[in-house]
Amino acid sequence: MANYLLRNHPIWNPEKVDKILSIDDQSGIRINPTVPVYIANFTSWVDINGQINFRNDLYNLGKKLSKEVFGASVKCVNYITFFNNYINLFKLALSLT
Repeated sequence: MANYLLRNHPIWNPEKVDKILSIDDQSGIRINPTVPVYIANFTSWVDINGQINFRNDLYNLGKKLSKEVFGASVKCVNYITFFNNYINLFKLALSLT
């Protein structure tokens, strides 16, 4: 991504970008025009076999998002248990049809 964002800056060739990325120090580079960057954290997904996967919310982002969307009074549920129960009910409903 760095090479793409810096493609129009002649002093930032791929070799220089690789060198900067190999160093543990933090570096700041101004990009003009600015580009929005979105970071996503997925705790559930469907894999290539159609199997739904759930993982713990290691960074508690679900809890923070719940507070922003629903207000501070809403308690964050255990999403893994909730979705597993929901899937089991869905499978049961399908088996009854």
